[in-house]
Amino acid sequence: MKRVISGLSPDLKIFTVLALALLAGVYYLFYYDPVNYVSMITEDNWAEYSTSVSFAITGILLLLLSFKVNKSLQRVVYLLIGISAIFIAGEEISWGQRLISLPSSLSFIKESNLQGEVTLHNLQMFETVNSKLHSIAAYLILIWSLISIILSLQMQWLKEKVLNIGLPILPIKLLPMFLLVVYFFLFYPTAKADEVGEFFLSIAVMLWAIDLFIDNYWDKQPGKLTFITGSAGAFLVVAFIVTTLMYVRPGSIGWRLNKTASRDYPSFRMYEQAQVLYEYIYKHPKYILPDTRKNHAAILLEAEKQAEASNFISKESIENSGK
Repeated sequence: MKRVISGLSPDLKIFTVLALALLAGVYYLFYYDPVNYVSMITEDNWAEYSTSVSFAITGILLLLLSFKVNKSLQRVVYLLIGISAIFIAGEEISWGQRLISLPSSLSFIKESNLQGEVTLHNLQMFETVNSKLHSIAAYLILIWSLISIILSLQMQWLKEKVLNIGLPILPIKLLPMFLLVVYFFLFYPTAKADEVGEFFLSIAVMLWAIDLFIDNYWDKQPGKLTFITGSAGAFLVVAFIVTTLMYVRPGSIGWRLNKTASRDYPSFRMYEQAQVLYEYIYKHPKYILPDTRKNHAAILLEAEKQAEASNFISKESIENSGK
């Protein structure tokens, strides 16, 4: 029997602090530590591996849960969501293609996949859908959150019926984590915000799966495992697996360093951060690409124009204020 979660659970404060800490961490890296920010968002690096592992854990927990519940519809719902989570985990890392250096030798993949990888979501036929997928997900999360709040705070009787059917309800305590996803998916506050949003989504969904799992397995023995200890354990597992993957197959950040320095930071008019990346690239010549110096020169020119425009505006403001 699913225990009733209070809308003002003490855990809400913990996950509010966690969400704010994660947000502050991302902003700190983006503004003050560009190199490590690039390392975080690079393919086959911390964020992507963490996203894949977190979704995999979610899938495993929900598949186990599908065998625990007695109601057929509930079992089907958890089974479908669990399979979907494992599918996302596999797609995120191209089903281990780069981990085992598997070439994309199939002509179908070369012709139909935008990245030449063993993935379905990068097929050309899904290009239009992919461009809108994050926005769609953000609005669905908002709707899901609103419904969950109403059911949890005002309509507990209906919430119990919905849970018995197997439809997912967002615990109020996890609302800050899901809203963090919405923020990055809708507003794109940083470079590659979609990658950051996916990372936060994987964490939020994993926490939701842990909550469900513990409620169904340890409801009658609350002393054995709590949601907080279970979540902490899951984070340790994710950290261990990701660290191992990074040791076995670290992502190559050269291309991402150049792209972030030449395109992403300039789009935010953050030329100082772009300059930090270029300095790092020059200190590590293996990251220098054929267009690196040309792109760097263009960025320096844009930065100079911005500085001149800023000085002009400042002088004009001073002159106007004196009139």
